[in-house]
Amino acid sequence: MADKISSPVIGIKSRHRISPTAPPSETITTALSILDASVARFTPCSAIWFFDAEHFADGRDPELFRSLELSFRETLSRWPHWSGQLRWAAKTDHQNNQMPYGCPVITYGGGKDVGVDWIIASCDSNLESIVPSRDARSTTDKVWMATKLPHQLQTASKLAFSNLAEFDGLPGVAVQLTAFKCGGWSVNVKVAHCLSDAHSLLTFMHSWAAQSRGSQSAFSQPVFDPTMLDMHAGALDMEHPDPQMVSRARELPMHRFDWWATDAPEYHYAPA
Repeated sequence: MADKISSPVIGIKSRHRISPTAPPSETITTALSILDASVARFTPCSAIWFFDAEHFADGRDPELFRSLELSFRETLSRWPHWSGQLRWAAKTDHQNNQMPYGCPVITYGGGKDVGVDWIIASCDSNLESIVPSRDARSTTDKVWMATKLPHQLQTASKLAFSNLAEFDGLPGVAVQLTAFKCGGWSVNVKVAHCLSDAHSLLTFMHSWAAQSRGSQSAFSQPVFDPTMLDMHAGALDMEHPDPQMVSRARELPMHRFDWWATDAPEYHYAPA
């Protein structure tokens, strides 16, 4: 059972950087939004997906991960900024493009991307020893404590802004594919938080999955335009904040410490 896990051996088999199959031909520098800047210090957005071995998708078959890499690169062509360089706006950015000096920006395209860190790993244990099997999840292990999940299943890649002083040459996104002894496999995607929140990550994963299947994504073409958020913040060069906007912002709920407390203010029931 998954809660009786020993210490599996997880090793890195290969590692390289990948870029979109169709990157922008010109170099583009985009200032991130005020909200993006506010989460630059946050822990990266990261998740792991586990898959049982199937006759058409077996982690022991190298062709599976080669196919996933190609479909990822094709999906990345619609999210090209994910392969770019996160950095702080320099004085030249401010002078040439009116970007606020010191704000986070992403530079991508033009053949100079830092790329996405792409890692292939293997685990000497069966997937069932890591997470409960499909049958167990539907019967005995409906609630599973993941405290013993091996941290090596998440890429150890250092991302830009892991600390705010380091970014040059570091990717904003890293992916680790891990093959298990049984043929099961896992996918971990880790993104610098100012590039993606959980919703954006899930949208990307749905698009990648559709690309892998050769089907049409249920999501429309992604829009990457941080100014659509900043335009609601008023003039950014004002000496003092707009009192009306400050008042409206202060009326918004700031914290929700217990999402299960039905008597909490602003509780909203969202059926599964």
